[in-house]
Amino acid sequence: MASTSNSNNNNNKDNNSDDDVHSLLLPGSKATNASTFIQAFATLASKASPDGRSERQSSWSEADPNSNSYISLAEIDTFILNRLIRDHGDDGGMALYREYRPCYILAFNAAKDVAPPSSSSSSGTGKGGISSSSKHDDYITKREFRLLFVFLILHVQLLDAFALVDGGRGSGTAGVDDANNNDRRITQTEFFDASHLIANYGFVGLVDVTNSPYE
Repeated sequence: MASTSNSNNNNNKDNNSDDDVHSLLLPGSKATNASTFIQAFATLASKASPDGRSERQSSWSEADPNSNSYISLAEIDTFILNRLIRDHGDDGGMALYREYRPCYILAFNAAKDVAPPSSSSSSGTGKGGISSSSKHDDYITKREFRLLFVFLILHVQLLDAFALVDGGRGSGTAGVDDANNNDRRITQTEFFDASHLIANYGFVGLVDVTNSPYE
């Protein structure tokens, strides 16, 4: 009975891990590139998965090369690029990195404000060249590291929803920069023509979008 109970517990843990990651994935029809990008960082965003915790530990060391316990935007930018190149090669990784780069600073800024700022007021320069008087809200800490990837996945999906509208790529597989007339701006015509797609993407703020500016 004990072994059966342990097996059930393990199965529940696995299911919880899957649900943990899948809960971040909105129901909208995603471009192939968006899904590929998300897959590279999904484990790092998982709270319940033992694999997620283990991977974050090793990834933290990679993202914090000077071991000062703070990660800057530049370090995160480099980490994302290296991860994508590792998984998809030089050309494929660089293409994905460039396509979703607008999301990095947005995810970084959202995550860095989660934990309370440091109360240190002493002067001088600490380990890694960071002033000990600076607030750690300018950096990502270990407490915020997982949430960085949660916000990254959400912002990638938001950019993907934007690409549904910009250039009218519809429900195809083209990415942010692949469809015709993608100029990273949305006209009124583009917005209402694609309203049925973004209304079903999963963002609460878009569910009431209609296909007419007069409805």
